[in-house]
Amino acid sequence: MNVTHQKNILHLSMAERRCTGTSIFYVDVQKEERLEILQIQLNILKVEIFSENAWKSVKIESTVVLPVKTEKVRILFETKKNNPGISFYTGPDNKCTEFTGEPINGQAQTLFPLLSTRPCSLEMVYIVSIEKGFQVISSGTLSGIYDGGTTKTFHYKMDYARPQDVLFAGGMYEEIHAARAAVFIPEAVASRFEAGGKETLEALKSSIVAAQQALECKLPFYKISVVFSMCNVTGSIGRNCAVFNISQIIVPEAIDQCFASIRLISKITANQYFGILAHPTSDLDTWMYTGLSEYVSMYLAELFLGVNEAKYELNRNIDYIHKHDIEEPPLSSPSRHRSTFHSPFFVKKAGAFVKILENNLTRAFMQKIMKEVLEARTMNTQDLIRVIKGITGKDVRALFDAYVYRTGIPTVTAQVEQNSRAGGFSLVLRQKIHSVHPDANRHMAGNICVRVYETDSVLDHILFLGSAPITHELVCSQRNHRRKQKEENVSLLWVRIDPGIEWMKVAAVEQADYMFAEQLVSEKDVYGQMEALVGVQKNPSETICSILERVMGDPGVFYKVSIAAGILLAKSVNEESGYFGFQRVVQFFINTYCIQNTTIVRTNDFSQHRMYFMQKNIASSMSLCQLDSTKSLGGRAIRAKNVVSAFLLNLMRYNDNTGNSFEDAFYLADIITALAVALCSDAHLDPAPFIVEMERLRQKDLLFPSHQNIVTCAAIKAFARLGVQGYVQVSFKGMLQYVAPGNFYKVRMAAYECLILLHADKIGTILDLFVNEERPVRIKILRTIRDSAVCAALPIFGKLQEHLPSLQRIQEMFAGDGEADALFAEIEGLLGGPTELVSDAVEEAIMHDMSSDEEDRKLAPPGDKAI
Repeated sequence: MNVTHQKNILHLSMAERRCTGTSIFYVDVQKEERLEILQIQLNILKVEIFSENAWKSVKIESTVVLPVKTEKVRILFETKKNNPGISFYTGPDNKCTEFTGEPINGQAQTLFPLLSTRPCSLEMVYIVSIEKGFQVISSGTLSGIYDGGTTKTFHYKMDYARPQDVLFAGGMYEEIHAARAAVFIPEAVASRFEAGGKETLEALKSSIVAAQQALECKLPFYKISVVFSMCNVTGSIGRNCAVFNISQIIVPEAIDQCFASIRLISKITANQYFGILAHPTSDLDTWMYTGLSEYVSMYLAELFLGVNEAKYELNRNIDYIHKHDIEEPPLSSPSRHRSTFHSPFFVKKAGAFVKILENNLTRAFMQKIMKEVLEARTMNTQDLIRVIKGITGKDVRALFDAYVYRTGIPTVTAQVEQNSRAGGFSLVLRQKIHSVHPDANRHMAGNICVRVYETDSVLDHILFLGSAPITHELVCSQRNHRRKQKEENVSLLWVRIDPGIEWMKVAAVEQADYMFAEQLVSEKDVYGQMEALVGVQKNPSETICSILERVMGDPGVFYKVSIAAGILLAKSVNEESGYFGFQRVVQFFINTYCIQNTTIVRTNDFSQHRMYFMQKNIASSMSLCQLDSTKSLGGRAIRAKNVVSAFLLNLMRYNDNTGNSFEDAFYLADIITALAVALCSDAHLDPAPFIVEMERLRQKDLLFPSHQNIVTCAAIKAFARLGVQGYVQVSFKGMLQYVAPGNFYKVRMAAYECLILLHADKIGTILDLFVNEERPVRIKILRTIRDSAVCAALPIFGKLQEHLPSLQRIQEMFAGDGEADALFAEIEGLLGGPTELVSDAVEEAIMHDMSSDEEDRKLAPPGDKAI
């Protein structure tokens, strides 16, 4: 149906926690059409048609056909109790009242009814109970505010917009604004987050300026308003407006949150251009605008955080895609469900592909291409291919066929073998793709760059990669060749595959350890350093371990590479020679962060971000070592688990944040998690003193809450992990206190996860609580149930089968939420019969039991601690 204008009048009642409204549609009916009302969790109260200068009521139950002369359609509605789009919040003593509205999964029909999802001119009218200072922030341009005595009306207009781009929030806010950016913080917590609000505003302003310069396009809207609400929302980005939970604002004292908030602000700005201004008209093209938005946000984050952060993030994203691209459908495929458009896999792969395009075309060409897309506003995938061909002269259809229309990315292996000919070596290239999807690539064919590093030169060789292994004979440079004839020294240092990341692939080079060592020490590119770490991760020699130790402590190396080297070193062990890598990691930590000649950590000083991240991650990496390994000292065997657990206990016990201007909550949370992992290994160790210390930190977090209650969340998850192993008994009644509505929503998520894992017999009670939970918590509960149902060996599997009818009834109550519907379908499929995935999980559980130390299992004490 052709809707030319839509006006939505919403009356939001904080007292009743519901919304009633009227939607008026101006339609252009060229021929008789059937009236189809799109709605999710809305009650349609009345439908009227304006035709021949008169309003006529129609029966909702019957099929309604609009006559040719129909000019308007008016629909009266109210939200249902389980409406996922509109959230309300009332603080203690009613000091803070708020509401938010966001289109869940891009479906505006959770907020108001629709007759069409196509763009049109929109009006949004919000009627709220009058309170001094109460504001409504919405997508669009504020047209007017009207005082009606007992109510206040806010009127917003949009000339041309999609209904799914509409967001709104209402409450008592303090506004911080400058130029074309504004940040809104609830008055109740404004003083607490004042500094963070100013930092957020500056970051938002800088990102807008950077985006305008990079895209050569002014911000398409008058300004961007970002609302940080007390409502428990996952967060959404709409037309010139974004709504997120207050926990996502920049907190200068919390370093981890600062980095996360910078990335969030970059996404908000990028989405205004790609996703809002330029948007898809078909689900098949959603990947393109998601990818361009992700690409721009990565570029903006790179300006704030540095080039190495962006490179490391891309490397990690490609690894994630490679790991999960097994059964996933292609990016552009009719079989891809709309609920997956915001999934991590879809977003990461779309963004990585656009970055691959840049690497093939150059950034200057990408800027011209993005400018064309912005000018066109709506463009499909084939149009994009033609635009690229017109601007660059390159035909990139092969890239699109491989990564957009098909699924699966290859593992490209290069086997390096030096031959007897002076200065010569052979290179065997082969590939393998693991995807089992019907539309998966079977192999990829094309030219790939192989970079050869020699003692005095770097050479790029363009070699062909096909379906079958191909051997390429290569020689060193002429200058090296002459030197070899005189000195007979090997000049080949190391080899890299596709150093410019022109293919979306995982590279694996099979070369000598000394070549990886040279690459790790001498390579300045983060991609190359990470490839070297991957190359040496299998049974590294003591020589390699010494190189890892050197990289870990080198301040000139990017800190995330140093952390990765430390983690790999912690995992290294050679019991025959008595070498234990985790001892070197412990010694490094003691030398760097502890008081001289003691294992007591010095007062925290997080003024240098590198030192903070190193201290946090190196400490937690100790739990990843081979905890069951032993070493003989003074005639007695010492287990790695005992050493690591005692060391982590000391870090918690003697942690001193006095005088440190930064928060240590994320640091302590990682230590708690690492300690729980260490305690849950097969080797026996009395967990009582460790549990006491975790409990102390949990209780301290009740008195002095950490940001996002991160310490409490970590402690609850640690107790859940220990409870599964039988080291501690977690009281069901005690844990119920943490799922109460007054707790932060992430605490409730952790508590529900703990209850589901440890109290399968109470799943009925958990499902009863599920009905009254907020949407983010409901989604977390469903994901936990889904993950638990994967393994038929767990006790909860049988209990879930018994409560399958209850799950089906709940699904009907919340029907329409695409993400929830997909999770319900997965759960029902898993409970209906063992799948291949369940069989694999059961087999893995059995193998774990068989590999356990029988003596330790007999000594394992029953849990006697309760919280």
